[in-house]
Amino acid sequence: MGGGFIERMSIQLEKMMMMMMMMMIVMLMRIMMMMMMMMMLIVMIVMIVMIVMMMMMMMMMMMMIPTYCTIGDGTTSVTVLCGELLREAEFLVNQRIHPMTIMAGWRTAVLIARQALEEAAVDNSMDEALFKEDLLNIARTTLSSKLLNVEKDHFAALGEHHMT
Repeated sequence: MGGGFIERMSIQLEKMMMMMMMMMIVMLMRIMMMMMMMMMLIVMIVMIVMIVMMMMMMMMMMMMIPTYCTIGDGTTSVTVLCGELLREAEFLVNQRIHPMTIMAGWRTAVLIARQALEEAAVDNSMDEALFKEDLLNIARTTLSSKLLNVEKDHFAALGEHHMT
């Protein structure tokens, strides 16, 4: 009778130890998931900072270009920026960051960049001369392709006649 009691207690003790081990495994899994989520959040923040810094650098470079220089339509800049974003995305995917996490970071970066651009924007709609100059600059920029670059002022002036 005494041996049965010890045997039952031993079985109960084994069950309790198994339960405790399972609870520890679950806790470790939760901790690992939380750490992975924190790492993804850090990666997203780093991506946002990198994209905002790249956009700010591009804006600063554009401000440093004298007005008499030829400024294109931005296709080369956009291509270079996209190439850099893809290169960074490839690095992150190789680090086992899920592509949806990368996209979420890009979307957040777009919102931040849009906000920065809106804050930097200048509204000249109240001053007719400045507004007209803005429209001409937009037309010149649009016509600044490799083919029409020489005649962009002529074509921009054609649009000016239709504004009056």
